[in-house]
Amino acid sequence: MFAVDTEVAHLGLAITVVVCVVIGVVGTPEAGAVVGAVFAAWFLPALGFDFLTGRGGPAAFLRAYKATFWWADRISP
Repeated sequence: MFAVDTEVAHLGLAITVVVCVVIGVVGTPEAGAVVGAVFAAWFLPALGFDFLTGRGGPAAFLRAYKATFWWADRISP
């Protein structure tokens, strides 16, 4: 699994929310929703995979969360 801190994943989530809002305000609300849906389309299969492999519970949510927003580690100092 990725060696990503939860704080980095929080940063990735915050950036994603800001980008969705900006795209929704500047462009169309549908475009902002599409960006959010792309991240949901990444998160939900990651979460489902953990449950299907028997590694459910709160730790599965955290693993899927980190797997979705790991990219913020590439931009944080």
